Amino acid sequence: MAFSADGGSQLIQAQQATPKTTFSLLNAVTTNQTSPEQDLKAGRRIIQAWIAGTGAVSATVTWYGKVLKSSPAEVVATSTLSGTNTAQSFGELTVEWPIIYCILTAISGTNAAVTAMVSV
Repeated sequence: MAFSADGGSQLIQAQQATPKTTFSLLNAVTTNQTSPEQDLKAGRRIIQAWIAGTGAVSATVTWYGKVLKSSPAEVVATSTLSGTNTAQSFGELTVEWPIIYCILTAISGTNAAVTAMVSV
């Protein structure tokens, strides 16, 4: 599934032509950390990240792609999250990286927690 934001900053499901498999890389994470690497099948890659907390919240999620487990990673996208109580970022990657992971940095705000997912 891919998601988009409505006017109330809620995530809503967007219709897709094919079924999607969604992998959670970070789930309500409250500290800087690196997600596990996720092996992906062929198909479109939709990346999504959001933050929720109280008051001003912010974080950066840097997305990395790899061709093989043993190959070096390349930065493929950066999600800068900043808002009051919530913020989100999503987009489609133009390259079908077989392996994707992300690194959460600079998380701040009261009760701030970040979730990051990739859909194929």
